[in-house]
Amino acid sequence: MKNQSQTQANTTEQIMISYDFQAGTYMEGYYQDPSEYDQTAQRLAEIILAKSISGTVVEAGVGEASILVPLLNELDAHKKPYFQSVYGFDISWSRIKAAKAFAKAQGQDKIQFFMGDLLNIPIRDNSFDLVYTNHAIEPNDGREKEILEELYRVTRKYLILREPCYEFAGQEARARMKKHGYVTKLYQSAQELGYEIETYGLFHSSPEDRNPSGLMIIRKECSMEEEQERDGLFACPVSQKNMKKYENPMGEADYYCPESMLVYPIIQGVPCSTANNAVVATKYLEDFDQKANAEQKGRAKWQHTKKVINGNGGGGGITSSPRAKNGTAGRFFQKRRLFRIIC
Repeated sequence: MKNQSQTQANTTEQIMISYDFQAGTYMEGYYQDPSEYDQTAQRLAEIILAKSISGTVVEAGVGEASILVPLLNELDAHKKPYFQSVYGFDISWSRIKAAKAFAKAQGQDKIQFFMGDLLNIPIRDNSFDLVYTNHAIEPNDGREKEILEELYRVTRKYLILREPCYEFAGQEARARMKKHGYVTKLYQSAQELGYEIETYGLFHSSPEDRNPSGLMIIRKECSMEEEQERDGLFACPVSQKNMKKYENPMGEADYYCPESMLVYPIIQGVPCSTANNAVVATKYLEDFDQKANAEQKGRAKWQHTKKVINGNGGGGGITSSPRAKNGTAGRFFQKRRLFRIIC
Protein backbone atom coordinates (compact mmCIF):
# COMPACT_ATOMS: atom_id res chain seq x y z
CA MET A 1 0.00 0.00 0.00
CA LYS A 2 2.86 2.36 0.78
CA ASN A 3 4.28 1.78 -2.71
CA GLN A 4 0.93 2.70 -4.25
CA SER A 5 0.85 6.05 -2.44
CA GLN A 6 1.95 9.15 -4.35
CA THR A 7 3.48 10.78 -1.23
CA GLN A 8 5.76 9.85 1.67
CA ALA A 9 2.93 10.49 4.12
CA ASN A 10 1.33 7.44 5.73
CA THR A 11 -2.43 7.08 5.49
CA THR A 12 -4.54 6.12 8.50
CA GLU A 13 -5.34 2.81 6.81
CA GLN A 14 -1.66 2.04 6.24
CA ILE A 15 -0.82 2.81 9.86
CA MET A 16 -3.67 0.67 11.17
CA ILE A 17 -2.82 -2.36 9.02
CA SER A 18 0.92 -2.11 9.73
CA TYR A 19 0.46 -1.95 13.50
CA ASP A 20 -2.20 -4.66 13.51
CA PHE A 21 0.22 -7.10 11.87
CA GLN A 22 2.83 -6.15 14.49
CA ALA A 23 0.50 -6.94 17.39
CA GLY A 24 2.21 -8.95 20.09
CA THR A 25 5.79 -8.00 19.19
CA TYR A 26 6.05 -5.20 21.77
CA MET A 27 4.78 -7.47 24.52
CA GLU A 28 7.37 -10.06 23.49
CA GLY A 29 10.01 -7.34 23.45
CA TYR A 30 9.14 -6.31 26.98
CA TYR A 31 9.48 -9.85 28.31
CA GLN A 32 12.82 -10.30 26.54
CA ASP A 33 14.29 -7.06 27.87
CA PRO A 34 12.09 -4.69 29.90
CA SER A 35 14.87 -2.19 30.69
CA GLU A 36 14.09 0.37 27.98
CA TYR A 37 10.35 0.26 28.67
CA ASP A 38 10.87 0.53 32.42
CA GLN A 39 13.28 3.47 32.05
CA THR A 40 10.77 5.39 29.95
CA ALA A 41 7.99 4.60 32.44
CA GLN A 42 10.18 5.68 35.35
CA ARG A 43 10.96 9.03 33.70
CA LEU A 44 7.28 9.66 32.97
CA ALA A 45 6.40 8.75 36.55
CA GLU A 46 8.93 11.31 37.82
CA ILE A 47 7.24 14.01 35.74
CA ILE A 48 3.77 13.02 36.97
CA LEU A 49 4.91 12.99 40.59
CA ALA A 50 6.73 16.30 40.27
CA LYS A 51 3.64 17.99 38.84
CA SER A 52 1.23 16.20 41.22
CA ILE A 53 -0.97 15.05 38.35
CA SER A 54 -3.79 12.76 39.48
CA GLY A 55 -7.37 11.85 38.65
CA THR A 56 -7.86 10.37 35.19
CA VAL A 57 -5.30 9.42 32.56
CA VAL A 58 -5.31 8.06 29.02
CA GLU A 59 -2.47 6.91 26.81
CA ALA A 60 -3.35 7.82 23.23
CA GLY A 61 -1.98 5.24 20.84
CA VAL A 62 -1.41 2.82 23.72
CA GLY A 63 -0.27 -0.04 21.51
CA GLU A 64 0.20 -3.09 23.72
CA ALA A 65 0.40 -1.03 26.92
CA SER A 66 4.15 -1.72 27.13
CA ILE A 67 4.62 1.78 28.62
CA LEU A 68 1.29 2.30 30.38
CA VAL A 69 1.54 -0.88 32.49
CA PRO A 70 5.13 -0.23 33.72
CA LEU A 71 4.10 3.39 34.40
CA LEU A 72 1.24 2.28 36.64
CA ASN A 73 3.53 -0.22 38.37
CA GLU A 74 6.00 2.59 39.03
CA LEU A 75 3.31 4.87 40.46
CA ASP A 76 1.87 2.03 42.57
CA ALA A 77 5.29 1.64 44.17
CA HIS A 78 4.74 5.07 45.79
CA LYS A 79 1.79 3.62 47.72
CA LYS A 80 -0.60 6.28 46.49
CA PRO A 81 -3.47 5.90 43.98
CA TYR A 82 -2.56 8.70 41.60
CA PHE A 83 -5.12 7.76 38.97
CA GLN A 84 -8.62 6.62 39.85
CA SER A 85 -9.49 5.96 36.20
CA VAL A 86 -7.06 4.69 33.57
CA TYR A 87 -7.73 4.37 29.84
CA GLY A 88 -5.83 3.45 26.71
CA PHE A 89 -6.83 3.48 23.07
CA ASP A 90 -5.28 2.48 19.78
CA ILE A 91 -6.30 2.32 16.14
CA SER A 92 -5.40 -1.40 15.99
CA TRP A 93 -7.89 -3.89 17.44
CA SER A 94 -5.28 -6.66 17.66
CA ARG A 95 -2.88 -4.47 19.64
CA ILE A 96 -5.65 -3.67 22.11
CA LYS A 97 -6.31 -7.39 22.46
CA ALA A 98 -2.62 -7.93 23.24
CA ALA A 99 -2.66 -4.95 25.65
CA LYS A 100 -5.55 -6.43 27.64
CA ALA A 101 -3.67 -9.70 28.05
CA PHE A 102 -0.44 -7.96 29.01
CA ALA A 103 -2.15 -5.70 31.56
CA LYS A 104 -3.98 -8.64 33.13
CA ALA A 105 -0.78 -10.65 33.44
CA GLN A 106 0.89 -7.67 35.14
CA GLY A 107 -1.95 -7.17 37.62
CA GLN A 108 -3.16 -3.93 35.99
CA ASP A 109 -6.55 -5.12 34.81
CA LYS A 110 -8.29 -1.89 35.89
CA ILE A 111 -7.28 -0.26 32.59
CA GLN A 112 -10.18 0.36 30.22
CA PHE A 113 -9.12 -0.17 26.61
CA PHE A 114 -10.93 0.84 23.43
CA MET A 115 -10.27 1.44 19.75
CA GLY A 116 -9.79 5.06 18.76
CA ASP A 117 -8.27 7.24 16.05
CA LEU A 118 -5.96 10.14 16.97
CA LEU A 119 -7.71 12.24 14.34
CA ASN A 120 -11.22 11.54 15.72
CA ILE A 121 -10.92 10.59 19.38
CA PRO A 122 -14.24 9.08 20.63
CA ILE A 123 -14.11 11.04 23.88
CA ARG A 124 -15.88 14.19 25.09
CA ASP A 125 -14.06 17.47 25.65
CA ASN A 126 -11.93 18.00 28.78
CA SER A 127 -12.29 14.41 29.95
CA PHE A 128 -8.81 13.55 31.29
CA ASP A 129 -6.44 15.20 33.74
CA LEU A 130 -3.54 13.76 31.74
CA VAL A 131 -3.27 12.72 28.13
CA TYR A 132 0.08 11.38 26.99
CA THR A 133 1.61 9.67 23.96
CA ASN A 134 4.64 7.50 23.39
CA HIS A 135 5.70 7.64 19.71
CA ALA A 136 2.04 7.34 18.71
CA ILE A 137 1.94 10.53 16.63
CA GLU A 138 5.21 9.46 15.00
CA PRO A 139 3.97 8.10 11.60
CA ASN A 140 1.58 11.01 10.95
CA ASP A 141 3.70 13.58 9.10
CA GLY A 142 1.58 16.44 7.79
CA ARG A 143 -1.23 15.89 10.31
CA GLU A 144 0.51 17.33 13.37
CA LYS A 145 -1.97 20.16 13.92
CA GLU A 146 -5.06 17.99 13.54
CA ILE A 147 -3.79 15.44 16.05
CA LEU A 148 -2.60 18.07 18.52
CA GLU A 149 -6.02 19.73 18.44
CA GLU A 150 -7.74 16.43 19.20
CA LEU A 151 -5.39 15.52 22.05
CA TYR A 152 -5.67 19.03 23.49
CA ARG A 153 -9.46 18.87 23.22
CA VAL A 154 -9.81 15.81 25.45
CA THR A 155 -7.33 16.85 28.16
CA ARG A 156 -8.17 19.34 30.86
CA LYS A 157 -4.78 19.81 32.53
CA TYR A 158 -1.72 18.26 30.88
CA LEU A 159 -0.66 16.89 27.52
CA ILE A 160 2.68 15.07 27.61
CA LEU A 161 4.20 14.00 24.30
CA ARG A 162 7.16 11.65 23.93
CA GLU A 163 7.62 11.78 20.18
CA PRO A 164 10.39 12.12 17.55
CA CYS A 165 11.96 15.58 17.79
CA TYR A 166 13.02 16.76 14.36
CA GLU A 167 14.56 19.99 15.68
CA PHE A 168 17.16 18.15 17.79
CA ALA A 169 17.87 15.32 15.36
CA GLY A 170 21.07 14.91 13.36
CA GLN A 171 21.11 14.94 9.55
CA GLU A 172 20.92 11.15 9.23
CA ALA A 173 18.00 10.93 11.65
CA ARG A 174 16.17 13.75 9.85
CA ALA A 175 16.53 11.98 6.51
CA ARG A 176 15.18 8.78 8.07
CA MET A 177 12.19 10.61 9.56
CA LYS A 178 11.25 12.05 6.18
CA LYS A 179 11.72 8.70 4.45
CA HIS A 180 9.33 6.93 6.83
CA GLY A 181 6.76 9.73 6.97
CA TYR A 182 7.44 10.63 10.61
CA VAL A 183 6.29 13.92 12.11
CA THR A 184 8.67 16.83 11.59
CA LYS A 185 6.59 19.84 12.67
CA LEU A 186 5.16 18.86 16.03
CA TYR A 187 6.80 21.64 18.04
CA GLN A 188 6.13 24.21 15.33
CA SER A 189 2.47 23.18 15.19
CA ALA A 190 2.05 23.46 18.98
CA GLN A 191 3.52 26.97 18.80
CA GLU A 192 1.26 28.01 15.95
CA LEU A 193 -1.78 26.73 17.85
CA GLY A 194 -0.81 28.98 20.75
CA TYR A 195 -0.47 26.23 23.33
CA GLU A 196 1.36 26.81 26.61
CA ILE A 197 4.50 24.71 26.17
CA GLU A 198 6.18 24.20 29.53
CA THR A 199 8.98 21.92 28.33
CA TYR A 200 10.53 20.84 25.05
CA GLY A 201 13.79 18.94 24.65
CA LEU A 202 15.42 15.56 24.23
CA PHE A 203 14.06 12.65 26.24
CA HIS A 204 16.93 10.30 27.20
CA SER A 205 18.18 10.56 23.61
CA SER A 206 21.11 11.83 21.56
CA PRO A 207 20.86 13.83 18.31
CA GLU A 208 22.83 11.01 16.70
CA ASP A 209 20.24 8.37 17.55
CA ARG A 210 18.38 6.86 14.59
CA ASN A 211 15.07 8.14 16.00
CA PRO A 212 15.72 10.59 18.86
CA SER A 213 12.83 11.05 21.28
CA GLY A 214 11.71 14.45 22.44
CA LEU A 215 9.62 15.46 25.43
CA MET A 216 6.98 18.17 25.12
CA ILE A 217 4.79 19.14 28.07
CA ILE A 218 1.75 21.30 27.32
CA ARG A 219 -0.35 22.88 30.06
CA LYS A 220 -4.06 23.55 29.64
CA GLU A 221 -6.26 25.73 31.81
CA CYS A 222 -9.97 24.90 31.93
CA SER A 223 -12.73 27.05 33.36
CA MET A 224 -14.98 25.65 36.09
CA GLU A 225 -17.79 25.19 33.56
CA GLU A 226 -15.52 23.24 31.21
CA GLU A 227 -14.41 20.97 34.05
CA GLN A 228 -17.93 20.07 35.11
CA GLU A 229 -18.73 16.40 34.68
CA ARG A 230 -20.94 15.51 31.76
CA ASP A 231 -23.29 12.65 31.09
CA GLY A 232 -20.87 9.98 29.92
CA LEU A 233 -17.28 9.87 28.73
CA PHE A 234 -17.55 8.47 25.24
CA ALA A 235 -18.56 10.46 22.18
CA CYS A 236 -19.38 9.43 18.64
CA PRO A 237 -16.19 10.00 16.59
CA VAL A 238 -18.30 11.25 13.67
CA SER A 239 -20.62 13.72 15.41
CA GLN A 240 -18.90 14.18 18.82
CA LYS A 241 -22.34 13.68 20.41
CA ASN A 242 -22.82 11.62 23.56
CA MET A 243 -22.51 7.85 23.12
CA LYS A 244 -23.73 5.26 25.61
CA LYS A 245 -23.32 1.55 26.14
CA TYR A 246 -26.47 -0.49 25.57
CA GLU A 247 -26.98 -4.16 26.43
CA ASN A 248 -29.67 -6.44 25.05
CA PRO A 249 -31.36 -9.40 26.81
CA MET A 250 -28.87 -11.77 25.14
CA GLY A 251 -25.99 -10.16 27.00
CA GLU A 252 -24.57 -8.47 23.91
CA ALA A 253 -23.53 -4.82 24.08
CA ASP A 254 -22.73 -1.94 21.75
CA TYR A 255 -22.03 1.77 21.94
CA TYR A 256 -24.77 3.83 20.33
CA CYS A 257 -25.21 7.54 19.60
CA PRO A 258 -28.92 8.46 19.30
CA GLU A 259 -28.17 11.84 17.68
CA SER A 260 -26.09 10.45 14.82
CA MET A 261 -27.93 7.08 14.85
CA LEU A 262 -24.61 5.23 14.59
CA VAL A 263 -23.69 2.08 16.49
CA TYR A 264 -20.17 0.85 17.30
CA PRO A 265 -19.73 -2.87 18.06
CA ILE A 266 -17.85 -4.35 21.01
CA ILE A 267 -15.72 -7.31 19.91
CA GLN A 268 -14.25 -9.57 22.60
CA GLY A 269 -14.67 -6.80 25.14
CA VAL A 270 -13.01 -4.13 22.96
CA PRO A 271 -15.23 -1.18 21.92
CA CYS A 272 -14.56 -0.55 18.22
CA SER A 273 -15.15 3.20 18.36
CA THR A 274 -13.50 4.41 15.16
CA ALA A 275 -15.45 6.15 12.39
CA ASN A 276 -14.84 3.36 9.88
CA ASN A 277 -16.47 0.87 12.29
CA ALA A 278 -19.71 2.85 12.51
CA VAL A 279 -22.93 1.11 11.46
CA VAL A 280 -26.01 3.14 10.52
CA ALA A 281 -28.82 1.95 12.81
CA THR A 282 -31.78 4.34 12.72
CA LYS A 283 -34.00 1.86 14.60
CA TYR A 284 -31.41 0.67 17.15
CA LEU A 285 -33.52 1.63 20.17
CA GLU A 286 -36.80 0.41 18.71
CA ASP A 287 -38.18 -2.81 20.22
CA PHE A 288 -39.20 -4.77 17.14
CA ASP A 289 -39.90 -7.91 19.22
CA GLN A 290 -42.59 -6.10 21.17
CA LYS A 291 -43.95 -4.52 18.02
CA ALA A 292 -44.01 -7.87 16.19
CA ASN A 293 -45.81 -9.57 19.09
CA ALA A 294 -48.41 -6.81 19.21
CA GLU A 295 -48.95 -7.07 15.46
CA GLN A 296 -49.29 -10.85 15.73
CA LYS A 297 -51.87 -10.58 18.51
CA GLY A 298 -53.81 -8.00 16.50
CA ARG A 299 -53.75 -10.27 13.45
CA ALA A 300 -54.95 -13.25 15.49
CA LYS A 301 -57.82 -11.19 16.90
CA TRP A 302 -58.83 -10.05 13.45
CA GLN A 303 -58.75 -13.63 12.12
CA HIS A 304 -61.08 -14.63 14.95
CA THR A 305 -63.42 -11.75 14.12
CA LYS A 306 -63.52 -12.80 10.47
CA LYS A 307 -64.52 -16.30 11.50
CA VAL A 308 -67.32 -14.85 13.60
CA ILE A 309 -68.49 -12.77 10.67
CA ASN A 310 -68.56 -15.84 8.43
CA GLY A 311 -70.52 -17.83 10.99
CA ASN A 312 -67.68 -20.23 11.81
CA GLY A 313 -66.79 -18.93 15.22
CA GLY A 314 -68.61 -21.48 17.36
CA GLY A 315 -71.12 -20.38 19.97
CA GLY A 316 -70.35 -16.72 19.43
CA GLY A 317 -71.19 -16.88 15.70
CA ILE A 318 -74.22 -15.58 13.88
CA THR A 319 -77.10 -18.12 14.16
CA SER A 320 -79.39 -18.95 11.30
CA SER A 321 -82.57 -16.97 11.08
CA PRO A 322 -85.25 -16.62 8.44
CA ARG A 323 -84.55 -12.91 8.43
CA ALA A 324 -80.78 -13.36 8.00
CA LYS A 325 -80.69 -15.82 5.11
CA ASN A 326 -80.96 -13.47 2.16
CA GLY A 327 -82.19 -10.17 0.89
CA THR A 328 -81.85 -6.62 2.20
CA ALA A 329 -83.32 -7.50 5.57
CA GLY A 330 -80.72 -10.24 5.98
CA ARG A 331 -77.79 -7.92 5.23
CA PHE A 332 -79.18 -5.30 7.65
CA PHE A 333 -79.51 -7.95 10.37
CA GLN A 334 -75.91 -9.14 9.81
CA LYS A 335 -74.52 -5.60 10.10
CA ARG A 336 -76.49 -4.91 13.30
CA ARG A 337 -75.44 -8.23 14.85
CA LEU A 338 -71.77 -7.63 13.86
CA PHE A 339 -71.92 -4.19 15.46
CA ARG A 340 -73.06 -5.78 18.72
CA ILE A 341 -70.27 -8.39 18.61
CA ILE A 342 -67.51 -5.86 18.00
CA CYS A 343 -68.79 -3.44 20.58
